[in-house]
Amino acid sequence: MRKARHILGPLIAVLATGGPSQTWAEETFSHAEIAAQHCPAEWSALATLQPDAWAAFGTVEDDPDVDSAHIAAFNKYTAAAIALADYFGSLIGLPNAVAQDPASFDVTRARFALTQCLMPTVYDRGVVMAFSRLKEPGMPDDVLEKALFEGFDLYECMRAPEASEQIFALDPMSASFAEDHQAIMLAIMVPCT
Repeated sequence: MRKARHILGPLIAVLATGGPSQTWAEETFSHAEIAAQHCPAEWSALATLQPDAWAAFGTVEDDPDVDSAHIAAFNKYTAAAIALADYFGSLIGLPNAVAQDPASFDVTRARFALTQCLMPTVYDRGVVMAFSRLKEPGMPDDVLEKALFEGFDLYECMRAPEASEQIFALDPMSASFAEDHQAIMLAIMVPCT
């Protein structure tokens, strides 16, 4: 399981340091509202199962001096980073969570669906990179891209979506759920180089 946990470090770093570093004004949105805007069905499914989902995260304020395409892409990116960190932590601890509360399986599956929906597209990445170049003009592109997208790239490279699909095909009430979960994680999720 240790090899799978290293994805959370870059994601948490992105969440802690990501975002524009200027004074904001105008409209304020919660990360939950941003997720609901981009993935309404997936957000609704998660919020139905976990009404306080993402309540601990702050708000985002639009900057009237930045065009709406950059704002929307960056907001989606931050929501995706939150979703991925939230989901991946749930996936790793799923056997223990299910043992305490079987409904955790459905919550984790809803987190997975939201994460998949919010994953940055090629277009999103390009817009976020362009926006970030404006904020960090001296940073080389490869360093900037790694800082922004390493967590997402590791998630894909480790084949976490494939492992997730197999885990969600399991019966969470089975006596062998924890062992089956671990076997799938070890068989499918591979370290990335």
